[in-house]
Amino acid sequence: MAPQQLPQSKLSPASALFLRRLTFVTIALVAAQVLYAVFAIALLQTGFNAPRQHERGGELLLGIFLLGMIGVIVSLPVVKSLAKRQPVATEFATLARSLFQQFFLGFALSEIASIAGLLIFFLYADLKDLFFLLWVAGTAITAHFLRVKRVVMEFEETQH
Repeated sequence: MAPQQLPQSKLSPASALFLRRLTFVTIALVAAQVLYAVFAIALLQTGFNAPRQHERGGELLLGIFLLGMIGVIVSLPVVKSLAKRQPVATEFATLARSLFQQFFLGFALSEIASIAGLLIFFLYADLKDLFFLLWVAGTAITAHFLRVKRVVMEFEETQH
């Protein structure tokens, strides 16, 4: 059976503020992924020509794509490993600082996929790979947010 979540009103003011701010940051980071796609489409519509647009991808395309995927794949295990090394927090301020660091480390590793997608786009004008890597990065950022939210909820349950 899944653990019950506390309603937002039962959270402490510090926890509720932390989650609200982190929600806004997450929305902005995921929206940035969408803006990257809009930027790429706008470039193509205005006549952008990539240097290798008419060449087959080959090893370079595959290497860049795999680098982006590996960044996302390792992001969650790295953040979980970091979380296990953190001391157990007895007050929310200490926990919030730790969770904030973990979230942004996860974001940075997830953003590797977006950067790889943009690099592929600028080299090959390949929208499919760009869109896929942006989707993967946005999903990973959301997963990191949900992990932090779950930890905050568990902390609040132990405090009540």
